[in-house]
Amino acid sequence: MEFSDDIVSMAQMVFGAVMTSTTFALLVGFLGLYCLVLLLDIILLFVLRPVGGDLKKGFFGSKERPLAFASTLRREWARIEKRLAAGSPSEDKLAILEADAFVDRMLFEMGYPGKDVGERLLGIPPGHFSSLSGIIEAHDVRNGIIRDRKYALDHSEAKRVVKLYFAFLDEAEILE
Repeated sequence: MEFSDDIVSMAQMVFGAVMTSTTFALLVGFLGLYCLVLLLDIILLFVLRPVGGDLKKGFFGSKERPLAFASTLRREWARIEKRLAAGSPSEDKLAILEADAFVDRMLFEMGYPGKDVGERLLGIPPGHFSSLSGIIEAHDVRNGIIRDRKYALDHSEAKRVVKLYFAFLDEAEILE
């Protein structure tokens, strides 16, 4: 018991010496000042940059990605690719129409304004997506299919258009 009392008294003596030392006081002061500066930095970040609420909206200018499971979205896209793989002109056109509807739904769920895909695409600020011109071109092909029942579309062109839709969805991190 005497040995443990000696250890305890020695530990108390060392602790008392450390607590009264100038080096420890300077270290505590420096760390306190450092914490204060970090706290002020965090406060300034929240005040100067509107981060509250939705980070993705603050960064990309849209709501969060659509509230759907990624597996569900991949299954839907696989159906579009399966339709395209059939190789018939009518299936190619349907694949483009379905891809356009898929993009329309995603844009709506991301919060882009407009009553249809065309208006939503026009509502996307330039620079948000590098594939924006491609998706507009793909939508123009879709409009051609809708307006003209005999719209000429070969299989390679249909594959290219569906790839434009996919590139947009991939960049928007909807299909990864």
